[in-house]
Amino acid sequence: MMEMNIFSNESEKDYYYNGVSFLKASERCLGDKDENSGYRIFENRDLVQLPAPAVVNAAFAAEMFFKALLRHFNCKIPKGANGHNLECLYKELPKNIQDFIGNNCMGKNNITGFEKFLNDHARDFIDIRYYIEEQGFASMSPLSMYALSFNLMNETKYILDEVPYKGDQDEN
Repeated sequence: MMEMNIFSNESEKDYYYNGVSFLKASERCLGDKDENSGYRIFENRDLVQLPAPAVVNAAFAAEMFFKALLRHFNCKIPKGANGHNLECLYKELPKNIQDFIGNNCMGKNNITGFEKFLNDHARDFIDIRYYIEEQGFASMSPLSMYALSFNLMNETKYILDEVPYKGDQDEN
């Protein structure tokens, strides 16, 4: 049996690269792409995607990207259930960074659409992970959560590389 060790010093880059790993896991759960570069959901009437794991991994990736940014700007990282709530994490960021992400993550100048999606899916990491413990239906959007996380990964990398921390933020 092969044992692996992982190490973190809770740096912004640790959060970022952990997010990249979970985003890759989400992509694997989406399955193979079809001839039109879209992800196949069914093949010969069999489900080929793993939708709940795809959403959970993508939502956790988004959480890691937000936490990388919070660490970068020396903002408070919520604990407990709020530490997994994407909307709570987003709201802890400086206002100018919220605006930048909101305006760029789901198409240019679509902050309203971004914030609505974030509100609707803020608890996906917890809600979809534990959906089996509740009777009834759980609604999820694997490709949309993956797309959000993928775009957030790119925005986070840009911010970490290009936007220096300038001390206490007035707009937090």
